[in-house]
Amino acid sequence: MMTTGTTCATLTAKALASWYSPCPHRRISLPGEADLPDTDIRKTGTRHKVAAPVQGGLNCSGEMTGGTVMSDLHADILRSSFLLQHLSEEELSHLLKFARLHRFAAGQMLFQKGDDGDSLMAIVSGHIRISTLSAEGREVVLNILNPGELFGEIALIDGKERTADASAMDDCEVIIIHRRDFMPFLQQRPELCTRLMVVLCERIRWVSALHEDSMFLSLTQRLAKHLLRLAGTYGQPTAEGTMIDLKLSQQELGNILGATRESINKQIRAWEDDGYLKRTSGRIVICNPDALEDATMEE
Repeated sequence: MMTTGTTCATLTAKALASWYSPCPHRRISLPGEADLPDTDIRKTGTRHKVAAPVQGGLNCSGEMTGGTVMSDLHADILRSSFLLQHLSEEELSHLLKFARLHRFAAGQMLFQKGDDGDSLMAIVSGHIRISTLSAEGREVVLNILNPGELFGEIALIDGKERTADASAMDDCEVIIIHRRDFMPFLQQRPELCTRLMVVLCERIRWVSALHEDSMFLSLTQRLAKHLLRLAGTYGQPTAEGTMIDLKLSQQELGNILGATRESINKQIRAWEDDGYLKRTSGRIVICNPDALEDATMEE
């Protein structure tokens, strides 16, 4: 399994650097929002085609629609990001003039690897999976992004192609700001450039740590480490332990860790037998976090 993990990390290092978000996760509860007149953007092949305007939200076909973003809630979403958290109210209001809200159905692609990198995105609700394919055609999940997180900054700056696929894990709302609007805003604010450099440095550090894990840690160690990380981000206390409130299949865990579904299943079943964790309603409950922590250090 070490060979598989190493190959995936090596093949996707560039994409990983583009899609890791170092910002703390922030969950934001959304009240019901009135639908806005917007534009239905349909996925045709590997490119986007703009269709006639329709009402905002997920339409009857489950297709993505978008509208103008002008609320305090959406300002809070942008303000929650590391990159934009120091902007003044006036600056945020100015930036929101260029923002649009788009809605995606579960399983829908936001964009694909090779698409033009022409926008910055911020998640209002739902979760986005960032993934790519290895040379052998195996899907590798690079990251799972949460409400309040920004992504697409790198392609936004250099204007080059997207380095990975982005798809909605559940119904999502995403704020989109186009490069043509954001770059002049950035050029007038040198402090934002400095913060972007910090974001890049964090990504380089994370990719380095990920590559190190794939080289030196066993699958057992990597899986234990990842489950603890998920519990720290999505954990909800229950009577039995900490439930990871994110529905991930064993295949998806394997895609994240560069392992087969069978090897993930075998290890999880062993930990269930030992009382480390349990599965319920498609979610994992960590019953003995100390034991999992010890597993990250076992050789």
